[in-house]
Amino acid sequence: MRHSVRSTARCIALGLLATTGLSVAVPGMALAQSSLAYDIPAGPLPAALNQLARQARIELIYDAPLTQGVSTSGIRGSFSPLEALSRLLAGTGLTFRKSGANTYTLERAPQAAADTVQLGVLRVGAGGVTGRSSRAGAGSFGDGTDTGDLAYTSPQSSSYIARDEIERNRGFQPSDMFRGTPGVLSGDARNSGALDVNIRGMQGMGRVPVVIDGSQQSTTVYRGYSGVASRSYVDPDMIGGVEVLKGPTSGVEGVGSVGGVVSMRTIGVQDILLPGKTFGVRVRGGFNTNTRGAPEAYTQGGLRASMIGKYKTGCNYACGPLDVVPDFDNVNQLGNPRGLNRPSWLKPTDGNGSIAVAKSWDWIDLLGAVTYRNTGNYFAGKSGNAPHLTYTQSTTTLPFLGWEEYYTTVGYGSGLNRFRAGEEVLNTSSENLSFLAKVTIRPADGHALELAYMKFQSWFGEAMPSSIIRGDGALQAPMSRVDVDTYTARYKWKPESDLIELKVNASRTELDNRIRTAYDFSSISPDLKYIDPYDGRTHRHGVDISNRSLVNGPWGDLTVNLGASFSHDNTYAIPGAKLESAARDGWRREWSAFGDVEYLPVSFLKFNGALRYTTFKSHDRKLSRRWYPLERVWSDYYHLNQQAGGWAPIASITMIPRSWLQVYARYGEALRLPSLFEAVTGFSANPIDAIKPERARNWEFGVNVSKDGLFWPGDAVRMKLAYFNNEAKNYITRGVGSTFADPDEAVRNIDMARFKGYEGTFEYRAGPARLSLFATHYTKAEYCDWVRKGTSTRPLPAEYECNGGFRGSYGRNHVPPEWAGGGSVELDLMQERLNLFARVTYTGRRPSESIAVPGAIEVIEWNPYTLVDASARFKLNEHVRFELTADNLLDKYYMDALTLGLMASPGRTIRGGVTFNF
Repeated sequence: MRHSVRSTARCIALGLLATTGLSVAVPGMALAQSSLAYDIPAGPLPAALNQLARQARIELIYDAPLTQGVSTSGIRGSFSPLEALSRLLAGTGLTFRKSGANTYTLERAPQAAADTVQLGVLRVGAGGVTGRSSRAGAGSFGDGTDTGDLAYTSPQSSSYIARDEIERNRGFQPSDMFRGTPGVLSGDARNSGALDVNIRGMQGMGRVPVVIDGSQQSTTVYRGYSGVASRSYVDPDMIGGVEVLKGPTSGVEGVGSVGGVVSMRTIGVQDILLPGKTFGVRVRGGFNTNTRGAPEAYTQGGLRASMIGKYKTGCNYACGPLDVVPDFDNVNQLGNPRGLNRPSWLKPTDGNGSIAVAKSWDWIDLLGAVTYRNTGNYFAGKSGNAPHLTYTQSTTTLPFLGWEEYYTTVGYGSGLNRFRAGEEVLNTSSENLSFLAKVTIRPADGHALELAYMKFQSWFGEAMPSSIIRGDGALQAPMSRVDVDTYTARYKWKPESDLIELKVNASRTELDNRIRTAYDFSSISPDLKYIDPYDGRTHRHGVDISNRSLVNGPWGDLTVNLGASFSHDNTYAIPGAKLESAARDGWRREWSAFGDVEYLPVSFLKFNGALRYTTFKSHDRKLSRRWYPLERVWSDYYHLNQQAGGWAPIASITMIPRSWLQVYARYGEALRLPSLFEAVTGFSANPIDAIKPERARNWEFGVNVSKDGLFWPGDAVRMKLAYFNNEAKNYITRGVGSTFADPDEAVRNIDMARFKGYEGTFEYRAGPARLSLFATHYTKAEYCDWVRKGTSTRPLPAEYECNGGFRGSYGRNHVPPEWAGGGSVELDLMQERLNLFARVTYTGRRPSESIAVPGAIEVIEWNPYTLVDASARFKLNEHVRFELTADNLLDKYYMDALTLGLMASPGRTIRGGVTFNF
């Protein structure tokens, strides 16, 4: 994997360094560059390169293994950027060569070739640029850095998911890409094939923006008695890297980020081209097991509710006819036998493929890609706490008479959902088709313009969670459909001046959602079966601008980033759609401006600060009126308009007592203004007037360790321990008001949501081996508000309560597991041609008690589960690579945390693939 290092950079860049034929005469060391004062301590080379790149305003491109476990003796004094880089690499066995404007590529020091001039560790080759590169800085987009170590050098919790990890974790749904990422889950993971990211308990309604190449798209859909789901549609096959920032975040992407930000980049030219090539083609094909094509609509599955119940079997008096208890040998007889026809665990049942073509010139890069994936309904595992039949005997004594009646209750055992072990889970199929076209133009040194278009289409099964609970079992629905068109334009200007690194981005997303869910109440009436449509259209425009400046002086280094952004969201029913009148219809506009600074007065101390102002307006095109329950009257009709705004600061201090040790404290606020779903009226939830902004107030205290050569030369330890205390004041949700004068189950503010806990990650690298451990523990997960007491005719004073969620609140299904963690082992053998990987993950129970209130949001409980995954990759040569992965290797029966429906998760699944690069 290639990395482009800038201290301010985060994601792997999207441009590829154009290959040029260089014939450079270097007159001695007369590299005409101004000198700067450097004070970079000895320690891990990646961290030192980060600091040098930031201060010198240059780009460094290198393969991650080149610097793994390598240390530097550091530098101190005034040097030109090239002299500083040369001294920093002294004794490391690495060279560098100029490969573009302000760009240098790191390589292993070779023997002098006939076309090479060697000057210390500087090498300028006549062969031009070699190697596949990720690129950041001038001429590229997405600020890249050594993302593998970034989490261990930042005063903020973060995670990075590289392209190889995305492929390894591909699974059935996009949410599988976050497997093994501490503190990060996705709600309703097995339904619809979308993301609803949860970071440390914050989820939905824009609390965790999902940003793809600077663009956003999201929609919120009704989930019956399980609440709502906020969905962002992503095709992992088109994603080249993911960065997760936890907690309030500065920058243009951090607007409203009370939970954090998920920033993704699509694949770029650098992901396709082979070393030394300017034209490349990548073809991929694969298969998976453990699936079956979706059956016809209305096909039944799971356990039928009509077959269980309480049967009168006797009495001690003349009680008349008795019930006949169904005679079942096992629970499998209570469902459709079709669903148990599971294919062999090694039989390929579905396939996928993709092709990408890239071309690079000196001044322009072109990329085109198409991916297709067809996956049927998956089968649940067989090992674990699956439902089983129970027979319970009971006696009822009739009052006054003393007569006794005897009953047998047939029920499902400790299993929490309605699918049998090894059964096909209906409505989990999907068929995805994606297109990506991208052009990057570099008209002059320091200037770059990227234009891109991405199309995502998905046909997928959709289950209404409450229908599984309240209907007569699961029911296959017709395929739902989503279409997402994304247009982006990104400009970057990075001249020689340290005062200018200008970025201007514009985007447009068009999302059409056509959801079809099936209902079956044939136990009530034989003909009571129907398809319920839920259609909606959302368009979003966005534009942002930012500039980063660096100022050096005897008083230290100061980096200043200033920017502003604007977005416009518009939602309405698809013309002619059924239930058009129930869809939301309105618009929302949001403006934000920010400034953040990083100040390093000395090498052992760093200060970060940021300030953001955000304001919004919304307009509901529908007419509303409000019911006043005490007066029992309606208000006049009106259009609901809302607006609000406010400031949000962030501040942190980092102490560096040793070159490998950092201790930090961080306080951050984020202001989330009502989302479009919360601000306009529609089915299932309506806002009350003047919803207050939601304000996150987060504390984080942490320790970073990044030490090379702990036990012997070549090994490395990376560790991060953090305590977090996150509060969201005026938390926006649906719920009952604190007085009987308030409308029931309206979108409103409660006092707060609070999540506290600890998070830790650990990595140890030694030669070809790598050990990783991670864990998250919540000591507090609760929602707090004033709760009304008494009745509408005899009200009592409201009482302040904190618990796992209030009646009607969507937040009840956002509470993450109290404990979660795991570990992995990875080996690179045969000169890194063979990669072996194994991982174990554990997910515990909810930390908060569920609240059973009639008519409340249904809270789905899951049992703790442990999963084992394994994979192998073999690189035959630079053109061919094979992959084999086993997900849920032990075939565990389980439900994912934060699921909204009683749907079992996938059992053992084998995935295989081959990649050709030319």
